[in-house]
Amino acid sequence: MTPEELKKLKKFLTSIRTVAVFLGSRETADPGYTAAAAELGRFLAENDLTLIYGGAGVGTMKALADSVLEAGGRVTGVFPAVLSSKILHPALTEQISVSTISERKKVMLEKADCIVVLPGGIGTLDEFFSALEEIKRARKPIGVLNVNGYYDHLESFWTHANETGFISNAQRQAVTFHRKIDTLFYRMLGSFRQNNNEEKTT
Repeated sequence: MTPEELKKLKKFLTSIRTVAVFLGSRETADPGYTAAAAELGRFLAENDLTLIYGGAGVGTMKALADSVLEAGGRVTGVFPAVLSSKILHPALTEQISVSTISERKKVMLEKADCIVVLPGGIGTLDEFFSALEEIKRARKPIGVLNVNGYYDHLESFWTHANETGFISNAQRQAVTFHRKIDTLFYRMLGSFRQNNNEEKTT
């Protein structure tokens, strides 16, 4: 990023305080996914952004939360009773107990100013598509961190759905895909800000 873009990024980041992160909990054979989760955690802590996530202390979810805490940041875990307490992260800044997975998604989306999706499985994809409802309601920024090209096909599909007319241009632009964390936040928050300004002037 250029110095001017970094300056704008810092300004954009002051407009949010909480970031909900959806991601998988499994360890994978590729350490790059764990490293990306940890890098995102440090980015959040360094920019005084509170992490809101699913509360687990295993796999990439653990790497994410640990990195925030190690960098002096704040972590809110939303943990459903249907999961074993054995996988709950032991050092959360705040724990919110809910009954179901659906309730966990609802609470996370309500509390977040911004939503970021990292690589994950069926549960993460379900959370991503639930987050898309925010486009219709609260219009919160949504970013997909495309680690190692994991979401290349999803990005292509999202573009295809727009080109066929099932997704509007505004809906297409409401989701930002990128492989670098700082650029993802820069484009996601900048686009969201621009779209909001355009709506106010129309």
